[in-house]
Amino acid sequence: MPLIRPISDLRNKTPEIAKLCHESGEPVFITKNGVSDLVVMSAVAYERDQARLKLYELLDAAERGRLKDPAVLDGQVRRMLRDRRTDALIENFAGQWLLLRNLEAHRPDLPLFPNFDDSVRQAARRETELLFGSVLRDDRPVGELLTADYTF
Repeated sequence: MPLIRPISDLRNKTPEIAKLCHESGEPVFITKNGVSDLVVMSAVAYERDQARLKLYELLDAAERGRLKDPAVLDGQVRRMLRDRRTDALIENFAGQWLLLRNLEAHRPDLPLFPNFDDSVRQAARRETELLFGSVLRDDRPVGELLTADYTF
């Protein structure tokens, strides 16, 4: 059931409408003279709906066989890699494939590395994630993980 409020509520009950948007996760339709005039929604709901639209577009392209076209497939992959949610893929994949998850348990020889502490451990993990993300997003050769002459 859509959430509908008169425009007077927008002027007089903005905190209530904001709370309703956040709690329900659904848009609130604002009416003017009984006609829907605008829609208010939380940023989280907006991003969710945008992601759904992109997914529907991708499914439509797949159903029509358009993903067989290398240019279309390349465009879709690049679009997905630009999405900030790819960060979770990078963190999880690099954590498993590059064994970054094991950094927590690693204890270096402190007499040899007296300045090693948790901040160095976290920086090493983040640096590797950034490098992996760069190689993935920029379509660089995987060997660059070993030979990169740049840092973040």
